[in-house]
Amino acid sequence: MTLNSKPRTAALIPAGVLLFAAATSPEAFAAAQEPAAPKTEAAPATEAAPAGEASAPPAEASAPPAEATPAPTPASAGTQASASAGGGKAEVKAGASVPKARKSGRREAPDGVILDEKTGKVKDTRKWIHRYSPERHLFELGIFGGLNLPPDDHDLYKPVPGRPDEHKALWRLGPAVGARLGYFPLRIFGIEAEFSAVPTFVRNVHNSPAFVYGLRGSAVLQLPYRVTPFLLGGYGMLGISSPGNGLGSDVDPAGHWGGGLKIFISRMAAFRIDARHIVSAKAAKPAPAFTSHAQVTVGFSLVLGRVRPQPAPKDLDWDKDGVQNDVDKCPKLAGDPPDGCPSIDSDNDTFLDKVDKCPFEAGVAPDGCPPPDTDKDGIIDADDQCPTEPWPEAPGCPPPPDADGDKIIDKDDKCPMHPESYNGFEDADGCPDKLPEKAKEWDRRPLEGINFETRSDKIKKGSEKTLDVAVGVLKEFPSLKIEIQGHTDDVGGREFNLDLSQRRADSVKRYLVEHGIEESRIKTTGFGPDKPIDPAKTSKARAKNRRIEFKVLIDRPEGAASSDDGDAPAPAAPAPAAGGK
Repeated sequence: MTLNSKPRTAALIPAGVLLFAAATSPEAFAAAQEPAAPKTEAAPATEAAPAGEASAPPAEASAPPAEATPAPTPASAGTQASASAGGGKAEVKAGASVPKARKSGRREAPDGVILDEKTGKVKDTRKWIHRYSPERHLFELGIFGGLNLPPDDHDLYKPVPGRPDEHKALWRLGPAVGARLGYFPLRIFGIEAEFSAVPTFVRNVHNSPAFVYGLRGSAVLQLPYRVTPFLLGGYGMLGISSPGNGLGSDVDPAGHWGGGLKIFISRMAAFRIDARHIVSAKAAKPAPAFTSHAQVTVGFSLVLGRVRPQPAPKDLDWDKDGVQNDVDKCPKLAGDPPDGCPSIDSDNDTFLDKVDKCPFEAGVAPDGCPPPDTDKDGIIDADDQCPTEPWPEAPGCPPPPDADGDKIIDKDDKCPMHPESYNGFEDADGCPDKLPEKAKEWDRRPLEGINFETRSDKIKKGSEKTLDVAVGVLKEFPSLKIEIQGHTDDVGGREFNLDLSQRRADSVKRYLVEHGIEESRIKTTGFGPDKPIDPAKTSKARAKNRRIEFKVLIDRPEGAASSDDGDAPAPAAPAPAAGGK
């Protein structure tokens, strides 16, 4: 019902404030349209080139690739390249960056939004908060749904002359659906048009159905991030359509304001939450009496109008020597026109012959000559620890002398003229010797007296006597290292017996270690039934095959000479007693 529409223009205040802000400070909004670009400075004007003279190409900003041949001397950061146009000259230091050209009026994709040339897909490589953020000149086409909360004193009804007031309240809560179209010329400002529909009922005895609809326009202010809070305000109309026993049909003007949150989930999609306060006329009251409606909605928007990034321009001159790739015979090596290859460097040391003091010997800075190598062993003096003694292997020193060839150098060899007897006994002293008889007694032989419980690695009582003898020998000769070998008979599966023999060998090792023998001196191996002493299938033969053996380990360097036991020097004869006959 409309009594006086003129005062209701006060409902335009929220929209007017937003529109006024956008219209009076476009520079402030323009500053947020794109991320700040680096400042550029205009290059000083040069004199016009004479007629018929070709303009000089712009100086390249980037340094040549690492493989590019340097100028007569190795390139340095201070080298300058000069470009001339007519009478004017401009100098640019090599490696310095050229100011970025000002953007043209054509829209460009934001920095960090790139085109994958392999897949043809657009990738947004910016930080999460900026990814898919608003751009200029975007359109948003969306749908929404939510809840509508009408006031009891609304003015949506049609009075009938001569009848009592037909005003009735609507249901306090009803569904709301609708669609919207928005245009955002700036990243932080846009306008929207919406249509909403609210199917509900009249609170009367008939529960008469009613269809409430709205059409409104809005001005929107938002922050330019992926998660985008926004405020909006605007003006429009509210209408109702219902049967005669309901509220009839009516249309009233209505203003609105509110806010919400948009979340851009991709370049073309956004999720949105809105809360809206709608101001319209109050029932049967002279203006300027108003009442308030409320709507809370969630929606989905299709985002259109983003700029597709262009593929990176192809580099037509890889080595930046002024000769394009299609005619450059050395496209990855900076050279000279017309073929693009570098000047002659006979020894390929990157020093051109005209400045190379040793043009036919590959060298290094500063003169192109090779570094000194006094002993001519192929290792330069700077890396040679023995620069006057030739030896072709790093660090350039010949190995220390080893007269007897037993791989124990003379300064550490107690018998430098006699090679070591590599038999596992005192093999580090460099002298020939014999394995002690106590060790020979059980080297590679079964140790009688070591027994285990059946199908177990538990050592039986009574075995300690044999084991204690072994402990004594190993303590007496601390240079000995041994391998404990476990063997079983062929009764049972092979895998079980292999595991059992290994565990039994480990049990013997554990006993020796617990009685003072270093663990590093002992190695264990389980052979299972694979190395029988007696291949017969009798119980006596099988008893022989169940055994523990010790083997003295010998660590002989490859290629080392070794004396046989017979080469060991005989002990010196005792001196005669004084005063004897």
